[in-house]
Amino acid sequence: MGLLSWNLRPMTRRALGMAGGIFKYCCIAHCTFEYIADIVVCSGSSMEPTLFTNNVLLTEHISPRLQKIKRGDIIVAKSPTDPRQFVCKRVTGIAGDRVKSGIFSEVQIPPGHVWLEGDNRGNSTDSRNYGPVPAGLIRSRAILRRRKINRVKMMSSRMKHALHCCLFITLITAFEVFTGGARIGDLADPSAGVDPWQQYGVFATCLLYFFRLLALLSLPQVVFNFLGLTLYNAFPDGVKLKGSPLLAPYICIRVVTRGDFPQLVQRNVKRNLQRCVDTGLENFMIEVVTDKPVGLPTDHRVREVVVPAAYRTKTGALFKSRALQYCLENGVNGLSETDWIVHLDEETLLTENSVRGILNFVLDGKHPFGQGLITYANEDVVNWVTTLADSFRVADDMGKLRLQFSMFHRPLFSWKGSYVVTQMSWERKVSFDNGPDGSVAEDCFFAMRAFKEGLTFNFIEGEMWEKSPFTLWDFLQQRKRWMQGILLVVHSPIIPVRHKLLLAVSCYSWVTMPLSTSNVILAALFPIPCPPLMDFLCVFIGAVNIYMYVFGVMKSFSLYRFGAVRFVLCILGALCTIPFNVLIENVAVIWGLFSHKYRFYVVSKELPASVTV
Repeated sequence: MGLLSWNLRPMTRRALGMAGGIFKYCCIAHCTFEYIADIVVCSGSSMEPTLFTNNVLLTEHISPRLQKIKRGDIIVAKSPTDPRQFVCKRVTGIAGDRVKSGIFSEVQIPPGHVWLEGDNRGNSTDSRNYGPVPAGLIRSRAILRRRKINRVKMMSSRMKHALHCCLFITLITAFEVFTGGARIGDLADPSAGVDPWQQYGVFATCLLYFFRLLALLSLPQVVFNFLGLTLYNAFPDGVKLKGSPLLAPYICIRVVTRGDFPQLVQRNVKRNLQRCVDTGLENFMIEVVTDKPVGLPTDHRVREVVVPAAYRTKTGALFKSRALQYCLENGVNGLSETDWIVHLDEETLLTENSVRGILNFVLDGKHPFGQGLITYANEDVVNWVTTLADSFRVADDMGKLRLQFSMFHRPLFSWKGSYVVTQMSWERKVSFDNGPDGSVAEDCFFAMRAFKEGLTFNFIEGEMWEKSPFTLWDFLQQRKRWMQGILLVVHSPIIPVRHKLLLAVSCYSWVTMPLSTSNVILAALFPIPCPPLMDFLCVFIGAVNIYMYVFGVMKSFSLYRFGAVRFVLCILGALCTIPFNVLIENVAVIWGLFSHKYRFYVVSKELPASVTV
């Protein structure tokens, strides 16, 4: 890597210095916004006519900590009924005051509490509903208001996509110029005079060039990600229905679980059921397939299927494949050939856009299989490190996944196991009964078999919500299982080589990651001259992969929800997780290659219950 290798030492020093500076200012910014002052964007009508939606408040955190809140203050506090949300209300009473809680009743505010009400009393849920609020829930006090930010809000989706493309191409160009990947003008290659064959020996030189070439294995998926993120609008408007839900075929929303987290399943079934009803979906049911009973509430649109412990498939399918195949058996399956199935994980949450996207997909009916986008930074973020690291997966969905389905209508790089829509007749024909080799990454094996049958796929608009693993251990185990499962698919004789070629190249770029990432050290210690095209492609691969984290944050985190400063901090945080992500992937590869491959580790998706002491 000619000039790229030669410049690596000073580049590393500058990068470390820059990372140290960024870390320092991130700490300062965090302390400022956590303990001194903050910016809040209002939403809702409960404080009208004082505050309107999109008004911007400057709030300070000192008064609540010093217990200096007084009557008439506008404050931001955690909701007493839902700690995941914040409320903006006016303090109308403090400890010791007697306030009206209704037409004929009064309440005396106890010590350490305040009484909150919205200025729009006819449209406000406040202390009249949930009583006095502990002062400890108050986060900040408003000190300054700015009018609406409609100009930012009215930026069109096309403008957002154009700005994203400009940023993307600018970053790639800067990387090419800064690292020497693109040799502009008379810029010479300092390593051109190095003769590695004489200096390092034949064997070592061959090894160094081999390691350099391994870095190019990821080029196909990088090109697909680049094209997918630029050719298609990356920030589309909300999904609009193209037909009446009354005309849509029957839809079964199928959730497969081992039954280890019954409360999570119950809660999400209830939320998804309500979401479908609110969006206008008519002909549907939610079916939970489980190894252990989860105790779902009785509802004519909810069905619980318990897989018998003695059930065995013809080929000995295991884990999730076994449960999915059980649903297709005669006597268990209650769907007709023209019905559709939406596959979700137990933690997956529907959104209005995803329900509309699914309706448009099944009403169109041109493709028997489809998949959409999943994001991981919604509602409460449990683990910031794993969530920011998963921002890469969001960009991967909008990049190569979207391109392969929208342009080629084939699973060239396979697909994921959630937010999958299939037609009943074709799911039964392809089958999940693929033996142990098709049971670790059952979604990947299923997609490759459908590809082999010549079936077509499409991308579904709208996103669903999931959570990233709650612990680093679960994050590692998840990556290890994926790598092992995809490797089993690549090595399976059932799938022809021509159908799994790009998947195999992508998989081996993952499997050889410990060798390809060693170039970071080897390029500095043992520089070797390389063709200009190789330098250019290596820098292109690195730049696109780095931008994937930036895009994932822009797609997952709301600027209006987090504010500009926190939004930028999330982007910087995602970039800081890159070394962590590379380390985890390397450990997962090494561990996965030398450990048992027929195990299915289920990551925890339920937070432990809090204990009151």
